[in-house]
Amino acid sequence: MKRVLLFLSYFLLFLAFFIYFIPKVNLYYQVENIIKKRDFIISNERVKETMFGIEMENGQIHYRGIHIGELNRLKALLLGAYNEVSLRNLSITDDFAAYFPKKVKSLSLYYSIIHPATIQIKGIVNKKSPVRGTFGIKNKKLHLVIDLSKEPRLQKEAWIHQLKNIGKGVYTYETNF
Repeated sequence: MKRVLLFLSYFLLFLAFFIYFIPKVNLYYQVENIIKKRDFIISNERVKETMFGIEMENGQIHYRGIHIGELNRLKALLLGAYNEVSLRNLSITDDFAAYFPKKVKSLSLYYSIIHPATIQIKGIVNKKSPVRGTFGIKNKKLHLVIDLSKEPRLQKEAWIHQLKNIGKGVYTYETNF
């Protein structure tokens, strides 16, 4: 029993050192190259490495060369068994307001080995409208539930027509990638 505990503690220590010393900024640029293949570019950002993740500030988002928005802050916590990516203050230009909400106060993506087949999504659209959802990794299905009952004026915006109203200011969105 002592050997198993000793082995487990050495393994966890190795994993912590591995995550700590891995060049996380290089991981960010690898992800940036992946989204570049889908015609998205994040520019003018400042990226810095933290102990177990990365932080990005003041990024401008472009799609096919067109400026579509700005991202104030991105934080990624990379622990292997639990990973989290948090976006703060995402604003979309008026040209793309028919497709996306103009303001996203926060959006967090969680991946855990407890639910290995899904990525959990939580966030706030505009000032106080909660968003929650899942992304299935195997079936590549995105499911979002947006509660706009606290901000009824948002229900008149153009991007709402892409959602399905399930009653009382609550909308759903589903798509496959």
